[in-house]
Amino acid sequence: MVRRLGCYRGIAELTALTLAAEVADFRRFASAPAFMGFTGLTPSEYSSGVRTRRGAITKAGPQLVRGALVEVAWSYRHGPRSGLRCGAGRPGALRRRWPARGRRSSGCTPPTPS
Repeated sequence: MVRRLGCYRGIAELTALTLAAEVADFRRFASAPAFMGFTGLTPSEYSSGVRTRRGAITKAGPQLVRGALVEVAWSYRHGPRSGLRCGAGRPGALRRRWPARGRRSSGCTPPTPS
């Protein structure tokens, strides 16, 4: 389970271990909203009659899981750092890891090892 969770972007070994230990069995959740309700990452709601207002997240559930998922969400702030960097015209642009066969590489060079 830890290896499978590690395939997701932003989840390293320690985060995967935390999720595996705290959740134990993901099959008990029928849908993603059910899992988010378990973790407490759903908005609270204040309603009376026809008026409905949404508030902050409920924070009901295991704090370790909620904290781990919030940290994972921060990894989506920036794009992934893989592939070839194009040196002509767009220095920060990412290209495919391997150019298609028969096509030119369009000035892309592999990243320098650090």
